[in-house]
Amino acid sequence: LVMAIDIRFSRTFLMLGDFAGAPLALESFETVMDPARLMNAIAKRVRAILKKHDRAKQCEGIGLVIPGMVDQSTGRVLSSPQLGWKDVDVRDALTKSAGLPVHIENAPTACALARMWLGEHGVMVPQNFVYVTVSDGVGTAVVVNGELVRGHSSTAGEFGHIPLDLEGP
Repeated sequence: LVMAIDIRFSRTFLMLGDFAGAPLALESFETVMDPARLMNAIAKRVRAILKKHDRAKQCEGIGLVIPGMVDQSTGRVLSSPQLGWKDVDVRDALTKSAGLPVHIENAPTACALARMWLGEHGVMVPQNFVYVTVSDGVGTAVVVNGELVRGHSSTAGEFGHIPLDLEGP
């Protein structure tokens, strides 16, 4: 089993599920913008879900997705404009407070990986695609020849907006 956590600007979602993505428990709460307070709130909820479902010993760890640029090697959020975070440690903080190993990933990248790994029953997964997420924000992940393109500093697929009117938004 694994605990999947999806942090978004408006809400944070937690799901206990198996490695095929089948949910056993799902809950959400309003996202707390302070990173330390959010990691503590998540850890408390993770422990409660595992205790309620008597699955603490079966949970292999936490998969955490964040909107923005993340450094997988350090577990830090380099920049998340939606959340207002820059250079924030989330992996080590959550590992310590939840007592489980944590794997952090950019949200659109996680979606592309899930598409490649889980696919759809009876449908071949394309080898080249761009996965676009539209939620509280917009993000992309790029897959070429069946491989996720991370790019320099894991920022491939990141994009922003370009004002068409210099006086406009």
